[in-house]
Amino acid sequence: MLDPRSLRVMLEESQKELQEKNADVMYRLSRIEERIKGEEHRFGVLLREYAAAQNTTTLEPIFRQAKEDTERLLTELMEERDKLTAQLQYANIDDAFIDDL
Repeated sequence: MLDPRSLRVMLEESQKELQEKNADVMYRLSRIEERIKGEEHRFGVLLREYAAAQNTTTLEPIFRQAKEDTERLLTELMEERDKLTAQLQYANIDDAFIDDL
């Protein structure tokens, strides 16, 4: 078996390479999280406006469409977030794993 110190160095180097390789995915994931927060806020505002506009025949279709578009976008963003999170889950070497050596 390899010397634990050598194994640790190899794992640390691999960890660094994986982090560099996954930097773009991590950045994309953080941008998606920010976008989800913004869209969730927008969705809340649209829901209130949609509820208030239900008795107004001219505004109700506009708010309904905006609400549906926002719901669809939120669903797409959450699916992409889940996909990227799953991709990263198996593409990293955890610090705790290295520390155990």
